[in-house]
Amino acid sequence: MISANDLTDAFARNVNIVKMQTKDLTHEDSLRQPPFRGNCLNWVLGHIAENRDHILELLGEQPKMGTLGARYKRGSEPLTDASDGVLRLDELLTWLDRAQERLAAAIARMDDTAWAREVTVGNNRKTTVGQRVFFLYFHETYHVGQTELFRQLAGKDDNERFTHNLSQLSSCHTQHARALARRGRHAARHHFLHTPPSPVPPFSPA
Repeated sequence: MISANDLTDAFARNVNIVKMQTKDLTHEDSLRQPPFRGNCLNWVLGHIAENRDHILELLGEQPKMGTLGARYKRGSEPLTDASDGVLRLDELLTWLDRAQERLAAAIARMDDTAWAREVTVGNNRKTTVGQRVFFLYFHETYHVGQTELFRQLAGKDDNERFTHNLSQLSSCHTQHARALARRGRHAARHHFLHTPPSPVPPFSPA
């Protein structure tokens, strides 16, 4: 069972990794487009912040990015310059910090009933708040993993040192990672086979 503290720590770990991978990068670095189909670091960080607005809304909080998040929604055009609607790198990192504070407070207020509340997503598919939040956490982590590539694209060439630091960070949370992996298997079974996991609330406040 994943506790509220486990989930909060998992989101916080993502923010820490982003900060490590963006250390000493400039706003211009964040706008470098990869030499393959995709989008730049700036878009990825804005997309993570916009994704957190959806999570906060699920947790009963008011989303804050509003129109600022429009440029970073799924399917939006690649960012090629500092055009209207593009936030600076330091602003995006501030948005992530603020979202983390609000997520921690919102998660702490959740109880078993709140996590088990049914919501409708996608093509009229039913799921619970807990299962949806976990999916959005997975989605965020997918994008956080991309930041290592963007750092090297910016010419830092320090992958070995950063990999070591990330390994140290991860080792502090081994038990949490294993719990999240177990929860991920349950979520995958529900999503692909439409077989819900055992009727235990997805998260239990610590």
